[in-house]
Amino acid sequence: MAKANFFNPISQHWFLVFCLLFLVYEGLNNSQFNVECFQTPTF
Repeated sequence: MAKANFFNPISQHWFLVFCLLFLVYEGLNNSQFNVECFQTPTF
């Protein structure tokens, strides 16, 4: 039960976390805010 309670939030928000990291990575490379991740995910 403990594992389920611990991994459920991660499995539910893994895409959001990955998307935020992607935006930060793109921001550092392009020096601008990119929201393509939320519009057309191509990964």
